[in-house]
Amino acid sequence: MENNEQQVKYDLAVKFAHLVKIRIAALMNFIKETSEILGRKDPETLPLAAKRVIEERDKYKHACLELLARIHRDGGHHVERYGFEKSLADADQIVANLNQLADNAAVDNLLKEFK
Repeated sequence: MENNEQQVKYDLAVKFAHLVKIRIAALMNFIKETSEILGRKDPETLPLAAKRVIEERDKYKHACLELLARIHRDGGHHVERYGFEKSLADADQIVANLNQLADNAAVDNLLKEFK
């Protein structure tokens, strides 16, 4: 029973880490693409469709910042201190480390089964 519960926890941790990486990558691509398209134009001179793109971009950027704050467990201070790109790279390393811990735990569980 305990091994089954540990396997379920492991599977959930791996799936969560994978989803986090996918979500961050998608958000980053959206932010980058819309920023390149819109440049640094004054929002007041942009057509309504462009304003909606800016609003959507800002919504995704906010979601990405929230996700980074959750990964760093700091309420957003890491991004403020080190910048967005470094915070993103550090978050990726945190998630990779969590994956490694989950993988190690799975191996330990398998070894316990054969003892």
